[in-house]
Parts: sequence; structure tokens; C-alpha cells
Amino acid sequence: MTWVTYAAIYFVAWFIVLLAVLPFGAQRVDNPEPGHDAGAPAHHYMWQKALATTLIAGIVTAGFWAGSTFGWVSFRP
Repeated sequence: MTWVTYAAIYFVAWFIVLLAVLPFGAQRVDNPEPGHDAGAPAHHYMWQKALATTLIAGIVTAGFWAGSTFGWVSFRP
């Protein structure tokens, strides 16, 4: 596989992992101000979630690379 394939795997994995990581640590505001959404989190911690997403997507991509390089998994028909 080429580096373009691994880049595509990384970006797809990144967005899937982001959607899985977003709910972690989200706590609602007990008394929201008028006009604010009652379900919005008090603190979103996006930098930590983006860092965790980047690391996990890197691990997933490394797994795909190792699987195809060492012949553990064949992606060819």
C-alpha cells in the first residue's frame, strides 16, 4: 500500500475515533442561562479529546501498516 492509502486510513480512523471520544467527560450545566442549550457540556475539553483521538488513530493506522507489511493480513483479493 502507498502512503496515500495510509493517510486515508488515518483520517477516516481519526474522525471515527473523534465521534467515539466526544462524549467522554461531558457533564451538563445544572442551571443553564436563558437562551443556552440545556444539553451543552459545561467544559468540552476539546484539546485533550483531539490529542487522544490523534494518538488512537495513529495506533489504528500503525496496526494496519504492521498487518499489511508483515503479512499478518492480506488486503488483496
